[in-house]
Amino acid sequence: MSRFKWHITRLNEKPKVVRHYKHVNRMFDFVSRNPSMFRNRWLEIYNHGELVTRINWSKVIELKNRKLKEGELRNIIRGLDGNGTPRRKIKTGDEKVLIR
Repeated sequence: MSRFKWHITRLNEKPKVVRHYKHVNRMFDFVSRNPSMFRNRWLEIYNHGELVTRINWSKVIELKNRKLKEGELRNIIRGLDGNGTPRRKIKTGDEKVLIR
């Protein structure tokens, strides 16, 4: 089994087919390619079937457009609380990034 097994769902909905992703960037690509399914909704991000955070569709698109590396993106996602706001400051290199 791989170290990461991500999937995303709409808030409080059980998908018929779960698409697992090894990379968060690929998962965000899927979300951006299907705006009719995800636009203006709250989404839940899971890793190995456990809820990591809830995030808004616009925040997903914002993170995707920043073109971050995989590790930085994972750290940001893990640093979000249940409402999609940062719980703590996240270090990426020398600077501290606070997502708003």
